[in-house]
Amino acid sequence: MAGVHLNIEPIPAGDTNLISLTAQIKAALPSGKILSFAAYPPPTYWHEFPDVHWEENYFKAIAKHCDQIVVMMYDTGLRNSKLYRKLMADRTVESLA
Repeated sequence: MAGVHLNIEPIPAGDTNLISLTAQIKAALPSGKILSFAAYPPPTYWHEFPDVHWEENYFKAIAKHCDQIVVMMYDTGLRNSKLYRKLMADRTVESLA
């Protein structure tokens, strides 16, 4: 099954035009085609750059119009593998919620 994957960067949280665009693209896709989106992860203590993190409400507003969300969780600033694994586990739970 094919569709469209969006990876638009940078997109700071709160951009209502992106929410509108996502809804319009989803509505224009033929039945059975998916809309996938590369989304920023939630903020963390270790990576305090707000321009590459989305708060929960904005994440949900984008996800509402998508069939698949690909959370960009790779740029954490962590050098410790144990902390990295813990952060990935926590972010996965948050993203699924």
